[in-house]
Amino acid sequence: MGERVNETYVGPNSLNVGIVTPFLTPMAGGSATSVLILARSLQTRGHSVTVFTSDYHREESKFEDEGDLTIVESRCLANLSGLLYAPELKKELKKGAQTIEVFDFANFRTYQNIVAESFARQHGIPYVLRAHGSLPRLGKSVPKWIFDMTYGNRILDNSSSMVAVTQAEANQYETFGVEPRKISVIPNGVELNKFSNLPTRGEFTSKFKISQNTRIVLFLGRIHRIKGIDTLLKSYYRLTKDKSDNDSLLVIAGPDDGYLRDAQLLVRRLGIRDKVLFCGLLNFKEKLAAIVDSAVVVLPSYYETFPNVVLEAYACSRPVIASRVQGMEEIVIDGQTGILFLASNVEQLTEGISSVLRDVEGANAMGRHARELVEREYDQNKLILRTEAIYEEIAGASRSNPPNAH
Repeated sequence: MGERVNETYVGPNSLNVGIVTPFLTPMAGGSATSVLILARSLQTRGHSVTVFTSDYHREESKFEDEGDLTIVESRCLANLSGLLYAPELKKELKKGAQTIEVFDFANFRTYQNIVAESFARQHGIPYVLRAHGSLPRLGKSVPKWIFDMTYGNRILDNSSSMVAVTQAEANQYETFGVEPRKISVIPNGVELNKFSNLPTRGEFTSKFKISQNTRIVLFLGRIHRIKGIDTLLKSYYRLTKDKSDNDSLLVIAGPDDGYLRDAQLLVRRLGIRDKVLFCGLLNFKEKLAAIVDSAVVVLPSYYETFPNVVLEAYACSRPVIASRVQGMEEIVIDGQTGILFLASNVEQLTEGISSVLRDVEGANAMGRHARELVEREYDQNKLILRTEAIYEEIAGASRSNPPNAH
């Protein structure tokens, strides 16, 4: 087994890793992005990686930089209250997972985890669980409780290790009875090499025919009710009443996840149609161009764990305004890399946006601190070493104690 030296792993061999995820598409947001970053990082480090997923939304939208990753898609026959039923996964695992030495499960309550946990247990393959913020029973609490009683507790109990992206999520694992020794806090990481040659300022504004002098307030993410877009729109409406802030524009970028129509209706009701741009799902380059042209990135969510867009904004030296929920205080340093406000508090969010737009020098300073923080704490090249250490530890234990040893 390797050793840990100042969080840097010194390990001997490459591993065959199977990543199990219900979806692998930009339409699924940051959770899918994190899986892709993990897979690419492992492959770059010399590991053999197979991603087992469903074809959910992959026909409409795939990541442009999947490269030569081995991705095994199983046809999704139904979406059962968020469970993507893809029964071909059983056959695909039998066909392609015999040489897997360690699994990594993305998210918690998934059909894919049910199937993969059974396969892993049958073949004595250890697995890591990454809940990605999916542990709390927010919404659909009864179906989630039923899942936990039927499958979830077994998935947790049989996991060799669990990864939390923040200490707040580590605490959530513990509320499910997980022993602290099985939990590792490894935040999401950013591939800084992808931010070394940023788009030229003005690319995004030119494409959407926005004046170069317009200060953009940017929301990036799924357009879902839980993202707090209603709070953002109401705050921005208040902002437009201040004559000193009349050269700004609110840009809402991301795929519709059930709330787009409501958001557009609210924009019309508030009378700010000429001050809000819905630009849909952006590819990675377009997203970077939007961030580069923005004054600030806003995340007004009612629930978050670790949104990747924070790191993307930081890597582009942009400050972030975010709601003070769950683990956000661990990521957004109030007054240094951005501003925190109480979720759903329209007045606080309005003041936060206004202060960033008024104080350009202060906003630039927060952007510089944000870039320094992401280089210091969230470089994926460093964080992947912690994951490798976990893999080697549990794979080593599995080799020493095969399933038929007793």
